[in-house]
Amino acid sequence: MPTDIVIVGNSGFARECALLVEQEASRSGTVRLKGFLSFEGYEADLKGYASYFLGLEDDYVFGSGEAAVIGIGSHRLRSRVFAKLAAKQVPFATLISPSATVADSVVLGQANIITNGCFVGPDAVLGNANLCNGLVSIGHDSVIGDGNFFGPASQVQGNVRIGNGNSIATQCAILAHARIGDNNILAPQSVVYKGCTSGNYLMGNPARVIGTVA
Repeated sequence: MPTDIVIVGNSGFARECALLVEQEASRSGTVRLKGFLSFEGYEADLKGYASYFLGLEDDYVFGSGEAAVIGIGSHRLRSRVFAKLAAKQVPFATLISPSATVADSVVLGQANIITNGCFVGPDAVLGNANLCNGLVSIGHDSVIGDGNFFGPASQVQGNVRIGNGNSIATQCAILAHARIGDNNILAPQSVVYKGCTSGNYLMGNPARVIGTVA
């Protein structure tokens, strides 16, 4: 029997996740879309998927044969959803676009989403609840923690280490062997050469700390 996918999130990115589910359903028949849940009362913007709305996440009881997808772009909200559902022992699904390339030797945790045109190289490791949002490249042997967001066309070269809860905006580059801590925000087109600690807001080429993250 196919796994019924319940997407936690009910706006634009949730609809993009639904498309990935539908593509996988057409390709392999292993999943099917059941519907969408609102997290923390966020207003729905489901448009053509409005009939799939299942209500509030707090009120929903996941049944046998169902798995959650975190259909939320914000890295902070994704991490909250993951922690909340994991505490309830809800199973998660990972979505990988048919147009993505993920090496067989990659180690993936739970609840990751790898969208169109992404590349994850040999022996890379991704933890839980990461989002690679379009044309993201993660090089060989890189180790990524949990709850990170990688914006469109961002590049992570080989042997990079990235912690948890970072937001890496569109067209950023993390150069080989760089080390990045936790809860950093990189502005678009920033380039990290050696790395940074935690809780920083960075911008530029080379990326420089211009503030702290609350």
